[in-house]
Amino acid sequence: MFNTAKSAYSVVFTTSFRTAYRLVANAYPFRKGSPLLVCQDNHACVRQLINSAVNLGAQPILAPLGENDLCMTESNLKPLLKRRFFHRSGSLVVYPAQSNITGIRHSLEWILRAQKFNWQVLLDVSTFLPTSQLDLSHYQPDFVVGSFENMVEYPSGMGYVLVKRSSFCVSVYRFPEADSTITLIPKAPEWRGEDYHIVCEDESPPLLLFASINFGLQHLQTLGLGLIDQRVKVLVHWIVHNLKSLRHEDEFWHLVNVYSPFTEKNRGNIISFNVLENSGEHVKPTLVKKLAAKYRIALGVATCINPGVANLLGSPKERKRNLGVFSERYSSRFTCVQVSLGPISNFEDAYRLVQFLLQFRNPEFVPTQLTKLKEQTLSVQTALRRQSI
Repeated sequence: MFNTAKSAYSVVFTTSFRTAYRLVANAYPFRKGSPLLVCQDNHACVRQLINSAVNLGAQPILAPLGENDLCMTESNLKPLLKRRFFHRSGSLVVYPAQSNITGIRHSLEWILRAQKFNWQVLLDVSTFLPTSQLDLSHYQPDFVVGSFENMVEYPSGMGYVLVKRSSFCVSVYRFPEADSTITLIPKAPEWRGEDYHIVCEDESPPLLLFASINFGLQHLQTLGLGLIDQRVKVLVHWIVHNLKSLRHEDEFWHLVNVYSPFTEKNRGNIISFNVLENSGEHVKPTLVKKLAAKYRIALGVATCINPGVANLLGSPKERKRNLGVFSERYSSRFTCVQVSLGPISNFEDAYRLVQFLLQFRNPEFVPTQLTKLKEQTLSVQTALRRQSI
């Protein structure tokens, strides 16, 4: 799956993706003046690292995205990596392999370039796998955080952290009345440590859960990660091409505003968009999701999972170019619809999605569907009242 060996990385199993971030945030050896470079396309969980760095006197810095293509640009990132900092502890870059809103795959070459300037790298692969391939024999970040739920479609929510042994050894501390935590011991070659650890916040996950994850990973290997990658690329290209060509009945206004890149280069498995009315206003993403469910199409709604990109896609008046976008007090009003393709997605799924969205060309489609939803809601409420009598 990762093309690496147990001798290269330790594995920490966590009860959630958020816990994976928390463990690194609490254990990383930040010191006064230590730099923490946060990319604007990071998941909202990066707030835990920012808060930990600030509490320990470290210096968080934002690496902004290009406003036109929403990619990591040479002009924005390279000068920050080359900055000289006077401190004893390491420097940490939090780098997303793929955007969880636009679906853009960011170049993994920045891992090597950051390490060339003596930065340590935390790579977020939560949406990158399993529809992309990660070669840890070539790219060797110090940490890899991800989610098994996204990889094997199993509703466990479990996450994981891979820790490079040549950078840190891992030790787990468990407390009777508090969350378990880990300790990172920098460069301790005389102590190899355990191959894997399990960190639980509440009760221990059942063994059946690990068996299910193992079965799911083996199934992915059987399908072939390369074939999954190729098929998803073809399906996403077809969907994006068709969505961008959809127009209202007057053939003047676009029907869908797509936030994912049009070209195939650097495009992942996520497509984000909003359906537009004739007036140019967005149809509420929650309504689009509800209507899609009636046609047995599973869509998501992206709200606060990526405040940095949401800030760029939202109102220009609210746009920020600093770490304020990751503040817990900041809340972007931007929302959009998301479709995420997986290992078993096929052309029928893609075709049904486009045909569903075509119905929004009819000005009467939304009002008619709203009326039906209200009638169904009233019918359910009436039935519940009768049962309670």
